[in-house]
Amino acid sequence: MTEKNQILSSLGGATIKRNSRHVPGLSLVKLPPGQTVKDNLRKYRDADGILHAGPNYEYKYGSTFPNDPRFDELWGMHNTGQTGGTEDADINA
Repeated sequence: MTEKNQILSSLGGATIKRNSRHVPGLSLVKLPPGQTVKDNLRKYRDADGILHAGPNYEYKYGSTFPNDPRFDELWGMHNTGQTGGTEDADINA
């Protein structure tokens, strides 16, 4: 059993859902059924061997298109040649 798994076991049995590819040592854990993040956060933050603990928020967007009424004038974001410039000379935002 790895050191991470031993720590998680001693704190109530969470399991590693996935390890970060970008931050060495960072893992997303899944709490056992019936346990909540709110109830366990302090316990994880105070535990030896854990440097950071926090919720993994999930964001849902209603729309990904800007609501700026003058968006069509922002040629640097999405250039269709609307002001006589070169089409697609933009950042594709």
